[in-house]
Amino acid sequence: CPKGYYIAIVSTIAETDATHHLNVFDTRKGTLLHSFNNHGGGVWALKRVGTDMLVTGSIDHTVRVWSLSKNRCTHVFRGHTATVRCLDVVDPDPANGRNYPVILSGSRDATVRMFRLPGPDDPDYDSVSALNDYENPYFLAELRGHTDSVRALCGAGNVAVTGSYDHRVRVWDIARRRCRHELLGHEKNVYAVNLDTERNRCISASMDFNIKIWDLESGSELYNLSGHTGLVGLLELRDNTLVSGGADYTLRVWDPETGQHRHTLTGHDSPILCLDHDGHNI
Repeated sequence: CPKGYYIAIVSTIAETDATHHLNVFDTRKGTLLHSFNNHGGGVWALKRVGTDMLVTGSIDHTVRVWSLSKNRCTHVFRGHTATVRCLDVVDPDPANGRNYPVILSGSRDATVRMFRLPGPDDPDYDSVSALNDYENPYFLAELRGHTDSVRALCGAGNVAVTGSYDHRVRVWDIARRRCRHELLGHEKNVYAVNLDTERNRCISASMDFNIKIWDLESGSELYNLSGHTGLVGLLELRDNTLVSGGADYTLRVWDPETGQHRHTLTGHDSPILCLDHDGHNI
């Protein structure tokens, strides 16, 4: 939960869960505020937008937009042909002529799809009746290039970065809706990506146990951060601190400017599945 917000979101991802609930809690009281079950499969990706909106991606191949104040799903976007595994919502980018937020969704069908984020006054919409993508007024583009599942995605400004099971990282130009760079170097599946907008870089982590820092302008590899002895599936960057989490039960702390290793944090006795930090506490 962002500071000052009092709602936590938990999604069920068990494939055997028949209801696939998306639960919203008041963390001050511990009470359940909403329970949504519109998805037809487990929820693998979730992004909160402001105080009222959620965007989710699911095993049922859809991207859905939810309103907490209206207590319902307001928009359903179809088109992916496999599980939606990751998503992000990118703020408006007036410098490139875009005055609306964009939803980016990555799927096991190897594609990334772009949708305009609905506004609070837009009518409800379900694309089930659309004969093709361009009948959906929110659809913007489909980005192709990866040859396997898109596992990780993030965006900022006019840049989106994706990581895939094809071992590649791709950098996309949102305005032109095309790939700027294909970043080669990982030897196994890419599980996490992050954008370092301050330094014009991106960061990727892989099943090959390595973390790589790339230059967004040239597409060149700047640093390879080694030390993990298992899959690295988590990256969190805040200011001058990069934290990674792995299947080797450890957290590692890095300097994102130089790639220098600062600390290895031990104590967990199984793979680390989630983390967050504020630059001081993890």
